[in-house]
Amino acid sequence: MGAAGPTPDAGAARRRRRRRPPAQLVAFLAAAAVLGRAFDAATTLRRARRGPWRAEVAEGSMAPALLPGDWLLLDPTGRRWPRPGAIVVVREPGTGILAIKRVAARGRVQGAPPATVTRPDGAVLALGPREAWLLGDAADGSIDSRRYGPLDAEDLVARAWFRYGPSRRIGRLR
Repeated sequence: MGAAGPTPDAGAARRRRRRRPPAQLVAFLAAAAVLGRAFDAATTLRRARRGPWRAEVAEGSMAPALLPGDWLLLDPTGRRWPRPGAIVVVREPGTGILAIKRVAARGRVQGAPPATVTRPDGAVLALGPREAWLLGDAADGSIDSRRYGPLDAEDLVARAWFRYGPSRRIGRLR
């Protein structure tokens, strides 16, 4: 009689019986995968709509609502003009300088008649569906749509929504 040694099937069975990882490791890896996907989505969104997330008011064209030295939080993810009365950051035509203005009127909203504005020379202008008429609160010192006309939604950079400085003026923008 010969000595019985390990059979070839025994080695294959041992290789198939691998240890399962602990439950905590599986949960950690699943959470890491979810967070990784969320980070990728946030990065994609930020790349899709590059723009500032905060801004400092440098001039007095929006006084008394905004004063020089105010710091604002911005939402650069919008692709359409916000409702009239909202404060926005835009690129001025020709110069590309960032400016803070208030939406006075915007183009036609679905199902509504076209919006019209009266220019300083008395002419009535109908706004296109992607256009807005922007004004500064301080009419005498503001360079706005009265000078350069309506702006297209391509010029919209962000919507201002919160003032976080100086500390005595902190609060949501109305």
